[in-house]
Amino acid sequence: NLEAPNDERLKILAPRKNFTDELIRPLQWIKEIKRHHYQPGHWRNQWPSVATQFVVGGAGETDIELLSTTEYLYSTLQLKRAYFSPFKPVDDTPLEDRPATQLQRESRLYQASFLIRDYGFVMEEMPFDAQGNLPGDVDPKLGWAKINLAENPVEINLAERKELLHVPGIGPKGADSILAARRKLHLRSIEDLRRIGINPMRAAPYILLNGRKPSIQLSLL
Repeated sequence: NLEAPNDERLKILAPRKNFTDELIRPLQWIKEIKRHHYQPGHWRNQWPSVATQFVVGGAGETDIELLSTTEYLYSTLQLKRAYFSPFKPVDDTPLEDRPATQLQRESRLYQASFLIRDYGFVMEEMPFDAQGNLPGDVDPKLGWAKINLAENPVEINLAERKELLHVPGIGPKGADSILAARRKLHLRSIEDLRRIGINPMRAAPYILLNGRKPSIQLSLL
């Protein structure tokens, strides 16, 4: 477990640990072992997955710091998942006076990390505030859509998979369902989207169907 996003923050949590030599380097070794020493016979002929954990809020780190390291772990070291554990102060310890981390921050970090891992989002697309943190009042995908798609909605019948994944209410399975449905017919209505598993209430403000904004029927409310 890395516990912190970089050496500066780790020194606050664990002063005797070295971020690069003791924590990052073993993860790099695991990647190289999996790359060069593959042997059949593992479970389903795959190596065990690798994950790590961060303590959130204990060292004054920002969400940008946490997610920048998370992006590196996913894209470069092929980690399966990053876990985020909210900091809770413990009496009679050096960090006893630090405030506990709100669970909402933990939730936003998980949402953002999944956008990076599974949805093709990059750091530059995250709606960070001036302090380098994610907004607490809206999930990061919806926050991005409000800024970027409200005036430039995505045409469902023409969009590529990556564009579809940026629309609220459309996940990897939903994007694949849209692409499969488009091979047979044009998607023309909210009902068409509902039939293939798309959440129309989340998607409707940010999409076009045949060049038109879809209307939300009262029956969907």
